[in-house]
Amino acid sequence: MGNDRRERPGRGHKERFVPLPSDTLRMWEQWCRAKRKSPNLHLLVNQYGAFESGPERREEHKKGELSDLLRKWDSGKAAKIAQAVLRRREAYLEEVCAHRGCAAVRLKATSCWRAVTGMGDESVFKTALTLDELGGFPVVRGSAIKGMTRHYVEHWLTGEEAVADEAIDKVFGKPPDPPEDLGSIGAVQFLGGIPEAPIGVELDIMTPHYPDWYQKGPTDTPSDWCNPTQIYFLAIPAGQQFVFDLVGEPAAVGRAREWVRDALETIGVGAKTAAGYGYFTVQPEGIQGLSPGQASWHVVPSGNPR
Repeated sequence: MGNDRRERPGRGHKERFVPLPSDTLRMWEQWCRAKRKSPNLHLLVNQYGAFESGPERREEHKKGELSDLLRKWDSGKAAKIAQAVLRRREAYLEEVCAHRGCAAVRLKATSCWRAVTGMGDESVFKTALTLDELGGFPVVRGSAIKGMTRHYVEHWLTGEEAVADEAIDKVFGKPPDPPEDLGSIGAVQFLGGIPEAPIGVELDIMTPHYPDWYQKGPTDTPSDWCNPTQIYFLAIPAGQQFVFDLVGEPAAVGRAREWVRDALETIGVGAKTAAGYGYFTVQPEGIQGLSPGQASWHVVPSGNPR
């Protein structure tokens, strides 16, 4: 099955096309003419973006295409799907805590400014934002939270606040060192962040002023005659609320809770933290917990690692 053109602009303009099989493309064109919206932003961005007569994307075209896809995104329905995912996660946490001797902690946090995670992931737009593949809403991977927290504990807690290597390995696990050391699994599972309604995604831009210097390194120097490069990407907006969950051994979960809170507020998560991205404020009244043998959530006072 071949590919069809989606539209044919006038003379002097490059043709735009969506690289889809012909029958799928016809259904997509009918869907667009009906001005319908989809809750799955992951599907829109990664499958239905239009190209300009070839594999390369110019940044101006990329800006227009991402803006068009955001207009086709139904964020309201995406929020309902995210809430359903949160309810399913709550049921899982209540089950493991009630019957398996685990403890869980939930932190609710709000982005101080924009945030972007997964920017270096593969994407047809060359810059990415981590989106749930099934629900299509923005998420913060558990691995990102775990990596951020471990970095904070190992490099930011120094002097009297320093944490012993054994305590760090207890919470996060220890990589194997064959053949004698087989490593160990961490006592805490980091479940990552799911957004709460309303959910938003914004189009953002960064402008490296010295592209030749960044690309060529010592062979070139940053100079005023270099042409700035505009790069568009998707980002989580300021004020977006997220829910982060931890589950595992009670004592380890208590310590990890304090570390996650401090890391989110101190060093941030994701890309461009040096430019102010990725910082969150954890709501003190939004820290909840599940104790072993219990299936009902209770408020956990901040600074009391139970």
